[in-house]
Amino acid sequence: MINIERCLKNFDINKEIIIKRLNFIKKEMKINLKRTERLGPVLPLPLKNFKNINNLSKNLLIRHHSDSIEKKTIFKKHILLPLHFKISKKEFNKYFKLIQKNYIK
Repeated sequence: MINIERCLKNFDINKEIIIKRLNFIKKEMKINLKRTERLGPVLPLPLKNFKNINNLSKNLLIRHHSDSIEKKTIFKKHILLPLHFKISKKEFNKYFKLIQKNYIK
């Protein structure tokens, strides 16, 4: 219970940082990000939209992801861009530049 209370103190800070970073990504990359009610700690970006996957995989996680909740869901590889407050501004900018550099429109 104490851990939950301690973590809730960071909720508003984390939410604010995630929203700010999502807005920054949308503006800088000029991509339409699907918004849901849920703000996740990472932004999954389809792997098919990137070149030089080896360079990305050295710095960021690649995982299977699906936006669907259907029973016969197809999971596809995505790059996970961390958005949460434990990623410093410097780290976030480093990851963002790497993603932006390798993004195929």
